Amino acid sequence: MILQIMWVSWLMMLLSLWAVARSDAKPGCNEKCGNVSVPYPFGILDRSCAMNNNFFLNCSSNDELLFGMNMPISNISELEGTVTIGIDAAFTCYNKKGIQTDSFPQSMTLGSGPFMFSHTRNIFTAIGCDTFGLVTNSGFNYGAACLSLCTENVEMSDANPCSGSGCCQTSIPKGLKSLSYSLSTSSNYTNVSDFNHCGFAFLADKMSLKISNWQLSRTPIYGKDAYATDVVIEWVVENKTCEQAKANTSAYACGANANCTYPESGQGYRCSCNEGFQGNPYLQEGCQDIDECMDPKTYPCQGRCKNTVGDYTCRCPLGMYGDGKKGCQGIGIITIIAAIGATIFLIIICLLLYMMCKKRRRDENFRKNGGTILKHQRVRIFSEVELEKATNNYADDQKLGEGGFGSVYKGVLTDNTLVAVKKSKGVDKAQMNEEFQMEMSIVSQVNHKNVVKLLGLCLETKVPLLVYELISNGTLFKHIHDKGSQILASWSNRLRIASEIALALNYLHSLADPPIIHGDVKSVNILLDNKYTTKIADFGASVLLSTDKTIIAEKIQGTLGYLDPEYLMTGVLTVQSDVYSFGVVLVELLTGEKPNSISSSGEKRNIIQHFISAVETNNLFKSLDFQTTDEGEMDEIEDVAELAKACLNSMGVNRPTIKKVSDELAKLNDHNQKSWTQQNSNETDSLLRETSQSPSRKAEHEPMTPSQTVISFQIENYTDTIGATIFLIIICLLLYMMCKKRRRDKNFRKNGGTILKHQRVRIFSEAELEKATNNYADDQKLGEGGFGSVYKGVLTDNTLVAVKKSKGVDKAQMNEEFQMEMSIVSQVNHKNVVKLLGLCLETKVPLLVYELISNGTLFKHIHDKGSQILASWSNRLRIASEIALAFNYLHSLADPPIIHGDVKSVNILLDNKYTAKIADFGASVLLSTDKTIIASKIQGTLGYLDPEYLMTGVLTVQSDVYSFGVVLVELLTGEKPNSISSSGEKRNIIQHFISALETNNLFKILDFQTTDEGEMDEIEDVAELAKACLNSMGVNRPTIKKVSDELAKLNDHNQKSWTQQNSNETDSLLGETSQSPSRKADHEPMTPSQTVISFQIENYTDSI
Repeated sequence: MILQIMWVSWLMMLLSLWAVARSDAKPGCNEKCGNVSVPYPFGILDRSCAMNNNFFLNCSSNDELLFGMNMPISNISELEGTVTIGIDAAFTCYNKKGIQTDSFPQSMTLGSGPFMFSHTRNIFTAIGCDTFGLVTNSGFNYGAACLSLCTENVEMSDANPCSGSGCCQTSIPKGLKSLSYSLSTSSNYTNVSDFNHCGFAFLADKMSLKISNWQLSRTPIYGKDAYATDVVIEWVVENKTCEQAKANTSAYACGANANCTYPESGQGYRCSCNEGFQGNPYLQEGCQDIDECMDPKTYPCQGRCKNTVGDYTCRCPLGMYGDGKKGCQGIGIITIIAAIGATIFLIIICLLLYMMCKKRRRDENFRKNGGTILKHQRVRIFSEVELEKATNNYADDQKLGEGGFGSVYKGVLTDNTLVAVKKSKGVDKAQMNEEFQMEMSIVSQVNHKNVVKLLGLCLETKVPLLVYELISNGTLFKHIHDKGSQILASWSNRLRIASEIALALNYLHSLADPPIIHGDVKSVNILLDNKYTTKIADFGASVLLSTDKTIIAEKIQGTLGYLDPEYLMTGVLTVQSDVYSFGVVLVELLTGEKPNSISSSGEKRNIIQHFISAVETNNLFKSLDFQTTDEGEMDEIEDVAELAKACLNSMGVNRPTIKKVSDELAKLNDHNQKSWTQQNSNETDSLLRETSQSPSRKAEHEPMTPSQTVISFQIENYTDTIGATIFLIIICLLLYMMCKKRRRDKNFRKNGGTILKHQRVRIFSEAELEKATNNYADDQKLGEGGFGSVYKGVLTDNTLVAVKKSKGVDKAQMNEEFQMEMSIVSQVNHKNVVKLLGLCLETKVPLLVYELISNGTLFKHIHDKGSQILASWSNRLRIASEIALAFNYLHSLADPPIIHGDVKSVNILLDNKYTAKIADFGASVLLSTDKTIIASKIQGTLGYLDPEYLMTGVLTVQSDVYSFGVVLVELLTGEKPNSISSSGEKRNIIQHFISALETNNLFKILDFQTTDEGEMDEIEDVAELAKACLNSMGVNRPTIKKVSDELAKLNDHNQKSWTQQNSNETDSLLGETSQSPSRKADHEPMTPSQTVISFQIENYTDSI
């Protein structure tokens, strides 16, 4: 087939070259007049160039070839015996009153020569809605007519059959040499004058006629641009028979290798080349031999082809017999060789396709599971081969546990890192049960130092494999009930572990957005790492909360003994259910007993009832699992026991919140650690030191390098070099078809849609966001930066969103700021940090969708003196506390910690309830083991930048503390960092603030008024905090945790004082706001869709 295509291509090239060299005109005569070829027997300019006077044509001075006096010729065919001329159409026109305004009849005659109108090619046509077309010849022995009527405008398309509505047609007889056509009308077009004033009649070539050019609204044009149609005229050499013509050899028109033929009209004769020849049959040597072997498509040959004059021979291949032109029989040697070659070729193709499909399947799973977008995130991407090697191909002796979702295997990576690989049983996502899906969606969004961490994913399998850090020291359950464990021998370790558990649960309940109920808190699901730090695990029974704080369970999940009895009775799951389960864990830590244990007498007893009884009868210390003689520790134990008892209250509403429990345990733990340090108790240090000296754990303390947190991806190259041109062509065709199919839905899969659509994040369509933003109209633009622009949008459910759109058309064009923000915001989950609502994955670069914060930036409220939200000190203090709480999460609880890098009032937003939200992570960085970053360029905003960072280029968490100190000063004074004084001089508000504080002039520079002594004390405390944050040396500044704790205490005290004194200042402000039509919506209950990120971007970054 390929050879045939090549032969045909060569033949067409040769034929085109031969056509250029060959001339159909008489030798020595001009072949063209303008653009029209004039083949013999026709001639121009010189009468000797034509066969006779009948064939002599007029080539005007304008190079226009004319038939007769004025009929232009557009084509002459010596093979078909036709001349195509242009003839104007006849027409008649009337105005709306029915008065004729224009008329033109048409007539023509071809004379007595060998010419006649073609009855096979031409057709008579009339156009109009009140048109009667008539055609006759000059002798009036022929006549025909057609009628076209319509009452409304007819679509004149080429598909119109012209059967009488808008147009009509009739054929003409053969042999006509003259024609005359005219038009008439019955009502002078008065009934259709709105859309049709004129009728047209004409003779036209069926092949070139386009009815679509003859709309009913058409009006006539005169002169050169008049409407003309192609009319085909047939011709013969003479009106003689072939026998008569051949009898007169001197006048016989046919040349060598040509034959005399009769036209379809039956009048006269024409010439045509004999079979096997082609060319102009009217020239003496016009018909030339055809090389049939050069055109195998027209002249088939299954063997060896040989050209002969006027014909060709075809001999069958060796070993075959028969007529090669019709088909050879038998099996030839060449066929056998070809079959063997084709088989080998097919095997090679199959092998290549198999290898390509195998690689393609692996790449497709990677893309389908979100690899293209996830490889830009903090999460590590593992290859399937890497995990198979790490787990010894998932050997049974590596199995750590098994559940309904699948199994967990221990693994050792090539860098000796220990991991736990979670492998689903399902071969398709539809088979992944609810527990596996829930854990995947929750763990992927939780980031806390006391929660097990997702290290990475393998995306090359149908169902992604989850890779967790391997917690080397097992479960808390094992250490409590294994009496050989030494870690719980001291009270200090038990108290620290309890405090860490409560801290993690407080994050899940109070700081994650939306809050998370663990649902299965027990000592088995609490792990201890190589430093015996607590890690909460197993989120298979967990649920995400919306605005409601309760969940009606379809089935009871959890572990008997730890389950909240209220949950068991009602099926209602709340955050207080976790508090009860935590109370059970506290009892376990204190007593060393399992929830349902066996007493010394062999009876089964409930340890909870036994514990509560012991506390109430002052027999607590008889139930303890450890010994202590320190009075301070005994007091702490009693306090923890009372906390446990409160957590175990049968009614959830009477239990303390996990925040209160966490705060109490944190205080006790801090006190214990200080006491422990003073007494030089080295029990836990000794234990940890022994552990760290163990050779088997050496690798666990080595810091992870950045190169270990990127994608491990191997590409195997299976491409074989094939020399044959035919093979390359087939491979190219196969690759083209595969690539064409592969491009379908490419953007969605490439951007991780297949895996992300199963997560909590919402996936938007491109059309949905275009509609929401009015196709990204300029009046919807909220801000612009180096990465792109942010647009305001309204979804179909009236939810307000902010859509972040990159300028780049490819991910390579997304700058560092956009990439960093995408990687950080996607992993941060805190109620005071802006939160990603969803993504659009159908574009080359994903679009980020945030909630729209309705009340703008803190900067606007501070410096817009018309804003009432900051009129009271209580609101300023609350906002400062919320900001510090968020930064404490970023610095202390996120894993790894995050430096914001651009803390300023513009990047602090206030939602519809005036809750503070930290935004804009474009300058943020993730910290590894080191707490400092050497910046390649200075990022941030002048006035807020840490002077130590400016001088050294070293960015630390204390740089954020300094910037927060500037924000505190802004909140207190209402001044910008670089402001203009009343005298018109530019001044640094920081220096001015510190000077006022040191000279006891603080209250003279405040932006608000207060006469409450309690508030004045709080203001002085906050001012001192701000001053400490603004220390020029980072080591001398307080940590953000200390700042957050201090502000939280002040805020709690302020709220209590405000309630006791019935101060209605804020209520009055909020009451007025709720009555204002423009703010009515601000105080309506928040829906789940409103508790996601709103994001405004203002770029204040100055080049340093």
